[in-house]
Amino acid sequence: MKIGILGASGQVGTALKENLTTNGYTPLLGSRKATADYQTNADVAKAADLLILAVPGQTVLDLAKQLKADLKGKILVDVTNAITSDFSGPKTFAGKSQTQLLQETLPDTAVVKGFNQTGSANMIKPEGSVQFFAGDDQAAVKQVTDLAKQMGFAPQALSLQDSPLLDSLGFLWIKAAIQLNKQPNLKFYLK
Repeated sequence: MKIGILGASGQVGTALKENLTTNGYTPLLGSRKATADYQTNADVAKAADLLILAVPGQTVLDLAKQLKADLKGKILVDVTNAITSDFSGPKTFAGKSQTQLLQETLPDTAVVKGFNQTGSANMIKPEGSVQFFAGDDQAAVKQVTDLAKQMGFAPQALSLQDSPLLDSLGFLWIKAAIQLNKQPNLKFYLK
């Protein structure tokens, strides 16, 4: 399985790349522009089987539309958190999560929400912390949760209709770890 990271040059993409590399993977690295270290997001979308979407939240749907043909038949893991402009909570779109809209935009792609309920430092060393994954293609969710387990997470599977809950949990992590406690290593565990 070829893994690609769209938005690999950002903080989250870099952290996931480090974890994947530590665990024996050689992810393809995508960015807006090709450089010595990165291919374009479009080139990575064409070449990878499982793609991790680690771009800024406000660019997600536009990028999905641009890459729609290249993402057909693949797994796309949405790690983004759509937050309101006033930073008061998760952003919804007519009662739907951005991930649900992403799945509607990409009907021939298995979209899975996950890796959004923690910070980049924890993505490098998850230490058995929990990560929830939501998607309607159960084979894709299993593939992603198996990967997350190899990466050191304790994955839990949910359906895509639960993706708004993951957005809320992602916002809770941001609020607790960054805004209130200034503890970017805060992790969630199930006991």
